[in-house]
Amino acid sequence: MTFQRPDGGQLIVTPQPSSEPGSLEVKFNEATDAAQGRSAMRIERNGSVFLN
Repeated sequence: MTFQRPDGGQLIVTPQPSSEPGSLEVKFNEATDAAQGRSAMRIERNGSVFLN
């Protein structure tokens, strides 16, 4: 999954456990430092989550 802000800026992405089994909640916040920013997330079948 890829994501971006409308203005092209970076996002801080924070995966959160969900109260619903089999679900993942994700919070997005504006990154003030480009090194903090992420633009993609990969979820593997075993439930591992990777951010790029």
